[in-house]
Amino acid sequence: MGVDIPTEALTYGEPVQQVVVEQCVSKSADKHNFDPILLLAILDVEGGNKGAVIRNSSNGSHDLGPGQINTIQFKERWFKKEYPNITWQQLSMDVCLNIEVAGRVLKQRLNELKPNQSFWNAVGNYHSKTASYKLIYLQKVMKAYRIRTEHEGGGFKMSWTESNN
Repeated sequence: MGVDIPTEALTYGEPVQQVVVEQCVSKSADKHNFDPILLLAILDVEGGNKGAVIRNSSNGSHDLGPGQINTIQFKERWFKKEYPNITWQQLSMDVCLNIEVAGRVLKQRLNELKPNQSFWNAVGNYHSKTASYKLIYLQKVMKAYRIRTEHEGGGFKMSWTESNN
């Protein structure tokens, strides 16, 4: 059972001020215990906006808001448990909620890693578990991450631990 979104709801939305994005990312990264620059790099690549509702012609799902949260997430058990009453409209329009869920999707992909898998595999799985799509996406996120860390004057800094779920 998919999320029913009418065609007239499709929109690219409106840009969000970077300071708002950074505040929301900081909250999400603190809650889920990972490097906020990583989530900012993911958002850079996703390129979503507040109110965005974009249909994926390949499978009929939709990408929502700044984090381009795919409506396929609504079917996942963890999503149903943690966000039982969330609507696609809320996820599209509420910037901090969208970024909180983006952080939770990333955390879920990290939790799904098998022993000896790189966290970059989880980053790629944020977008797609299909190898060819994942690799292209991952290259873009790695570049965005490198640019952001160089700009911030920092370096590579992953901060989560395996005990965080």
